[in-house]
Amino acid sequence: MHQQQSLPLPETGAAIRVYDIPSPRGVVLICPGGSYRFVAEGEEWPVALRFNRGGYAAVTLDYACTDKAAPESIPLGTLPLRQLV
Repeated sequence: MHQQQSLPLPETGAAIRVYDIPSPRGVVLICPGGSYRFVAEGEEWPVALRFNRGGYAAVTLDYACTDKAAPESIPLGTLPLRQLV
């Protein structure tokens, strides 16, 4: 059974969702697709749960795709990954 926790990344308008398990073998970062037009929900929690079953904690990235979703946010695709983690 996984534990889910959502953590906002205020400077970006994004958030990470952590799917944790006891004593994980490691951690994977999942960036769901959608070409920055939408977040493919089918590539988020189902993938995270599959990694959980394999013994890994998973972190998914939930990002804003349009200016309407978070007009004050910096477009996620312009940020280096190191700023997000």
